[in-house]
Amino acid sequence: MKIAKILKEKWNIVANRIEAKENVDLNELEKELTQIVEKELRGVAKQEFSRRVDEVGVAFESVAVDQAASRWAREYSYSLVRGIAARTREVVASAMQQYVAGAGMTRRDLLDLLEPAFGEVRANAIATTEVTRAFSQGTNIYKDMMHDAGIEMERVWHTNHDELVCPICRPLNEKREKDWDAQFPNGPPAHVNCRCGTGLRVKK
Repeated sequence: MKIAKILKEKWNIVANRIEAKENVDLNELEKELTQIVEKELRGVAKQEFSRRVDEVGVAFESVAVDQAASRWAREYSYSLVRGIAARTREVVASAMQQYVAGAGMTRRDLLDLLEPAFGEVRANAIATTEVTRAFSQGTNIYKDMMHDAGIEMERVWHTNHDELVCPICRPLNEKREKDWDAQFPNGPPAHVNCRCGTGLRVKK
């Protein structure tokens, strides 16, 4: 996702404004992130929907698919970006206060104060988590459309089968949704940086 690129670009811009004692307006960042996130989440959800079509063999009208993916991406990206922006505002306000009060503070010090909001670790965590969520949503949309067509399917949790699989997700591998949908009704992610996914099979 382009979140990392946008946040990295804004990192220095915000630092420049704080150094110049100028007002830091994050509304532009929020609008830009909303547009980018909505577009990318919609694309990922549709991509995963297409994978389900290839696996199951039942296709649906592209207009209906696009509408479902777009509606979800629009609603979810709005709440997601509001949360990102709220945390960013907190970090910026704290950094500004410390920079103004801290005699002899360098630009590197200022950038370090801003890192929790604009740094690579946060950006990558957001991207990984939300791409996983969009993949799950693509599967959920397909399952719902199959239900409307009279075919009942169930989701199955899949991990990546590697050393990075966490203690939360490892026990869920290959489990049917009846075993986890009370806790994770929309499927993965189960946590920040979750890389799991779901597959579908006809419900018996």
